[in-house]
Amino acid sequence: MKQRDDFIDVAKGLCILFVVTIHTELFGVLGTPYPVLAVPFFFFMSGFYDRPQMSSCDLLKKNLKRLLLPAFVWMIIAYIHRSALYYVGHGGFMLEISWTNPMFANGVAWFIFALFYAKLLMWALSRSRLPVLFEGLSVLALGWLGSIQELPLLFDEGLSALPLYYAGKRLYPSVRTLVCNRYLVVSGIVAFACVSLKAYPYVLVPMRSQEVRLLYPLLIAVAILSFIFFLHVAYKLRHVRWLSSYGQHTFGILLTHSIFLHTFAVVINRVSAKGSPAWIAAFSLAFLFTCWASYIVSKLCEAYAPFLIGKSKP
Repeated sequence: MKQRDDFIDVAKGLCILFVVTIHTELFGVLGTPYPVLAVPFFFFMSGFYDRPQMSSCDLLKKNLKRLLLPAFVWMIIAYIHRSALYYVGHGGFMLEISWTNPMFANGVAWFIFALFYAKLLMWALSRSRLPVLFEGLSVLALGWLGSIQELPLLFDEGLSALPLYYAGKRLYPSVRTLVCNRYLVVSGIVAFACVSLKAYPYVLVPMRSQEVRLLYPLLIAVAILSFIFFLHVAYKLRHVRWLSSYGQHTFGILLTHSIFLHTFAVVINRVSAKGSPAWIAAFSLAFLFTCWASYIVSKLCEAYAPFLIGKSKP
């Protein structure tokens, strides 16, 4: 079990690095395709720790404390920070409230709402005691619905994430065997290549493309095969201790990194032309500093204010 946890932590560490890369603006400008699956992979790995035997009250209490409380706290912190930046730059106050995205001030935290919904839906499905085949088809149908229909309070993203969460839950007992299976790994390389060549049109937000509707089961399968390849890489890197340690603090890094990047974006975009060598170099340095600083802040929160990252006192 210890060995398994090590390579999963490494996988988390790699994924959160991709997430930070996305929000340094380098992803959009350079066109790097690899981070597309980073957040979906987190939903997949979250299914590894699903606990269907919990009561509804225990499930709500745990996830309100573990997910929603820190999400709202960091939403307020991020809003104050962004408002201060906006006031300095524009001389006024910023107000962005949307029922479709309640995490308006800390956009990356939409993941938390979607994960909360996925956990509740998975608990309800597990209590329905449907045969495995019908349970799987129900999950796929709900995921398809969330992928084509925009719903308030990020519920569509929660539905869209459900098939990945469910797949992680079902595959976790055999995960070590899967990541060492050469046929699955080769298939995962092919699937990952499809993503890399931008032949993969699906993301975890409502999409109304007929192509996505028709190919939805195939797109989910491609994502899961890519995850197996990614876990295989993490397994090979399982002895890289700093990546493992970084992966153990992904939730705190997810919540805190955008504050640093918003500050860097305001400064860098004012002094450098977008896409210029100086701009790329500046954002590369911002990326490195943000990775380090958000990790340190996460560790400090864990030591002195664990409720900020959804943890209890030691």
